[in-house]
Amino acid sequence: MYGKNESSIREVMKNKEKIRASFSVAPQTAKVTAIARGKVLMKVENILNFWVEDMNRKGLPLFITLYYYFI
Repeated sequence: MYGKNESSIREVMKNKEKIRASFSVAPQTAKVTAIARGKVLMKVENILNFWVEDMNRKGLPLFITLYYYFI
């Protein structure tokens, strides 16, 4: 169900009133902040993620790879 464990969904549904009540007591001044992310940062993160996944597929530990890279 929803790609989540069934017991987790049941637990949330069982406590939905408590969960809703916890949000209602938040001060009116509380706001959700959005972090503006630049295109360059997103590109670097994607490249880094690709590199980490490649090292994992090759079975190479990251700390040794980084050690030899920066020597």
